[in-house]
Amino acid sequence: MDFEKDIFISYAHNDNVSVNGDSNGWVTNFQQSLRTRLAQLSGKIINDSFDDRAGNNFFAPETEAQFQNLKIMICILTPHYVKSEWCRHEIDSFVFARARNSDLTVGNKSRIIRVLRLPVPTEDQSESIRSIPGYQFYKENVESNMITEFTRPEEAEHYRSILNDLAMDINQLIEKLN
Repeated sequence: MDFEKDIFISYAHNDNVSVNGDSNGWVTNFQQSLRTRLAQLSGKIINDSFDDRAGNNFFAPETEAQFQNLKIMICILTPHYVKSEWCRHEIDSFVFARARNSDLTVGNKSRIIRVLRLPVPTEDQSESIRSIPGYQFYKENVESNMITEFTRPEEAEHYRSILNDLAMDINQLIEKLN
């Protein structure tokens, strides 16, 4: 099968707003870091995109159509994400497109990747992705019930380690799909 895109990043737009006054939000920084690491691993530029629709647009047919020719969907899970009808529709559309071709998995690897930016109860997540292992970009302190996102410089080592694991898994999946 010929694929037009390697990766589509599905996220809630509120989750890409910078809280530090930076010009880029978390998702934009994540996409740039992942793109760079994948290029380093594969020796080529990865064709990726993320949903850049404006505020109250309807689910566009061209957004849905691209899922027919997409290798991998990355879902950035947060409380906003699981409450978003748009994000649920993106997951459902990709699952539907892949189910028609009976290729939602490659070997024992899912073509949907869960990136856990913030804790989200499993029961709040779409049934289509609940059982898929994820990449956790935060840590929880059970005693204090505090969450530390891997966004600050002092958390850079954790962020890079998880991003590297993710990039290596994606690179292997893309190679199998080529």
